Amino acid sequence: MKAYRELSYLQQKEIEQGIRNGLRDEQISVFAGKRLNYLQMRLLRTAMEEGLDAETAALLADSRMPLSDMEEALNLIKEGHMPPALHRKRELPVLYSAAAAVPLLCSAILFHLLQPEAPLYLDLYSDEIRLTSGAVFEPERYVHSFTESADLTLPESFTAGQPGTRVVCYEVKDENRTVQKLMRIIICDETEPEIVLLKEEAEILRAGFSCRDFLLYAADETDGDLTDDVTCSSELTAEEYQDVEYTVADRSGNTAAAVLRVHINDADVPAQIPRLPAAGVSAAPAPSYEQNSEPAYEAGETYEQDAVETWTETINEGGGQVIVDHSW
Repeated sequence: MKAYRELSYLQQKEIEQGIRNGLRDEQISVFAGKRLNYLQMRLLRTAMEEGLDAETAALLADSRMPLSDMEEALNLIKEGHMPPALHRKRELPVLYSAAAAVPLLCSAILFHLLQPEAPLYLDLYSDEIRLTSGAVFEPERYVHSFTESADLTLPESFTAGQPGTRVVCYEVKDENRTVQKLMRIIICDETEPEIVLLKEEAEILRAGFSCRDFLLYAADETDGDLTDDVTCSSELTAEEYQDVEYTVADRSGNTAAAVLRVHINDADVPAQIPRLPAAGVSAAPAPSYEQNSEPAYEAGETYEQDAVETWTETINEGGGQVIVDHSW
């Protein structure tokens, strides 16, 4: 495909659209090789896609022709009428003698000099916009209007990242003049972070409970890992069922919360209560365990066990009786 002059973003889109829709190089050249604005280019591209021949479209490809006049001429052509101005263009001879060309050229130059210069302008919908992190900046969406005969240069598209402020520049330019407009883009983070717990409900013992044992992680799309910034309390009340709250905030002030529902199930440990002796009887001393000094049994030897004698003693104490068993 042939190379064209430097085009603005919107003009380049018209050429790409024509290629995608099946226009040939000679058809693309009708509107790409002249100083048409993107609206004029779009009108001619659409007309050729609908069947207008390239030769007739080339008669309309005049950057000085207002868009409304171009649309009116196309409507006449669709109805089978050739506009008089285009008809005269077809009847002009292809070649001119040098003598005839000079006065025509002088007349054209004089006409151009006497023509009032059209104002060069560029209007945006706003000079300040807000984008959330992750959104795509599409510069053509914010152009309201500009001088049709001028070239429009757009800033580059980008994906909004970290919160902050960016300034981009729009420009329209003709052969002698340039107009620029600045736009301020405020990038803000409005996405809440996320807290993930190991579970939403848990049965615990009061002793040794730590809320961070149930925290898996906390994260934010813009700020990344926020696990260390999570706050929670390990202090429990006397209630059997209670909620433990986890909270976190990112650098833009967006907050998130999660709740762990706990059931405190402390098992009761039975108290060890000592048995008191009967009145008048002193408690027996605690038994002492000494190392056995008897020789170890040898295999094949026979040992006899002494007989055990058992007897019972009744003691009268304070009007009652206490029975004590003895073994010997």
